[in-house]
Amino acid sequence: RCPENTARLQNPALVRAIGNALAVFATLMQRGGTVPLDEMARMLGIYAVVTSESSPQEGLLLGCWAAILRDAAQVGGDSPHS
Repeated sequence: RCPENTARLQNPALVRAIGNALAVFATLMQRGGTVPLDEMARMLGIYAVVTSESSPQEGLLLGCWAAILRDAAQVGGDSPHS
């Protein structure tokens, strides 16, 4: 799930829609054997933290998308890292 402070975002529904679309593509990449979904979520989460230092709004968006990917990885349960 996205962090609780997503009320600061101008269009939370759009953020969720893009995050869910990203989760679909990441799932396809995982199935193709390129990058595990949980690894992609972790990498995007790290990028969100780094980005938030210079751009809090961008960091929040990226953090939401990382959380959506993490949730998708947990639901899928087919990652070697879970």
